[in-house]
Amino acid sequence: MSGQVNVIYHDVVVATQVALEDQDEAGGFVQAPQPLPVGTRLVLETLQGGSEEEAPTPTGRLMAEVVGVREVESKESQPGMRVKFLDEQEFTAPPPPPPEPEPEPEPEPEPEPEPEADAEPEADAEPEADAEPEPEPEPEPEPEADAEPEPEPEPEPEPEPEPEPEPEPEPEP
Repeated sequence: MSGQVNVIYHDVVVATQVALEDQDEAGGFVQAPQPLPVGTRLVLETLQGGSEEEAPTPTGRLMAEVVGVREVESKESQPGMRVKFLDEQEFTAPPPPPPEPEPEPEPEPEPEPEPEADAEPEADAEPEADAEPEPEPEPEPEPEADAEPEPEPEPEPEPEPEPEPEPEPEPEP
């Protein structure tokens, strides 16, 4: 018994209107130009009718697993895959491929709050780009090695405090 099938893997039709040969209750051989690897679970959509003007009509679906592969065409055979039919209870759809992670958008920096017009800028705040930078104080010139160091000015002597007068003794009565 033979017929035509569409080969479906992960909801994608990988072969259309290919021959299903040597079919019995256990399985069959699917002629496919690019057979799937052994162990692959797939769906065979059976087709009926069809002509040059009209596409065949799907009549049913068979769950199957690839048990053998013929990759090379020979004089007596076509490339394809031997499949065994699965009961619905033993068929578990293959897990879908993992989704590709989406790149996370970079968070936008929060704008800095505008300082109030009468507020003074913070000492550690960076100056704005359009503001003129404050000039740095010029360093004092270092004395030359040959020159004598300038004498430091002597501190002025502190005036001596005035002595406090001694209290007078009180007369005795």
